[in-house]
Amino acid sequence: MKRHRFQRTAAILGLFLSTALTGCTHDPVGVDAQPMVCYTTEVKPIILNNCAKSGCHAGGHQIDFSSDAGIVRYVVPFKPEQSSLYTATTSTWIQPMPPSPNPALTQTQRTTIALWILQGANTSCGS
Repeated sequence: MKRHRFQRTAAILGLFLSTALTGCTHDPVGVDAQPMVCYTTEVKPIILNNCAKSGCHAGGHQIDFSSDAGIVRYVVPFKPEQSSLYTATTSTWIQPMPPSPNPALTQTQRTTIALWILQGANTSCGS
């Protein structure tokens, strides 16, 4: 399982770098070649365990990630670079989320979210 996640992380990082360096928006091997990310078992647990906590983005907060609707509100399907759910975890010009003293999301977690968004941000597996 760790090898699978590492390969996915390496592949998506390569996709981002090649797109950033060449400016090309078409990659016939990239996202479509990756296994589908399951929102329910892969993305949602990352958000619930790192963002939708008391004092952060739980119920009652202006930005509420405690529900699927609250999460997808901050996602632009197919465009992680325009999705604040993703960009807030990678920003260098504001304090990245989650804020200190909480641990930052791992590269694998950020890659999983980015790949899910690139694949259309479906909230059900297999869609």
